[in-house]
Amino acid sequence: RTEYGYELLDLMAEGVSPEDALEQLLAKDENALRRQIGVIGIDGNSAQHTGNHSSWAGHRRGATYVVQGNSLVGPEVVDAVAETFEASEGTHRQLADRLIEALNRGHVLGGDTRHGETQSAAVIVADPRPNMARRQDGLTVQINVCEHPDPVGEMRRIYDTISETLGF
Repeated sequence: RTEYGYELLDLMAEGVSPEDALEQLLAKDENALRRQIGVIGIDGNSAQHTGNHSSWAGHRRGATYVVQGNSLVGPEVVDAVAETFEASEGTHRQLADRLIEALNRGHVLGGDTRHGETQSAAVIVADPRPNMARRQDGLTVQINVCEHPDPVGEMRRIYDTISETLGF
């Protein structure tokens, strides 16, 4: 449910903490146990929810990121995502580029247990600071690949096409 992103950002813009914002949205969601959601505010405060599934579910957080998932092959997936993201810290790469690289690292380690089925992936980067986002709504990047046999690879293709076109 990608609407969570907008709803979380709206609540946080009103001054609601990430924890309270996520709690409010989960309380209204009849499928909350199937969700994996992470949010981190510009101040570094974060909240996560991994839901529940028949295979491994869990999360990890650091000073500048959150990573979570359910239906995963094991904890090595979130560990690989976190370690790859941490390794790119301090580089001059765009945040979305670093996020896609980290997601791909978890994906190649087995990622989601539903391999062979059509899956989805998304990366949304928002920056509420004046004149820092590329769009009026505060979003810098929004890529949502739904129902694709290789959603992370498709997300990378879209990002690379956009970044080449826009020169970032």
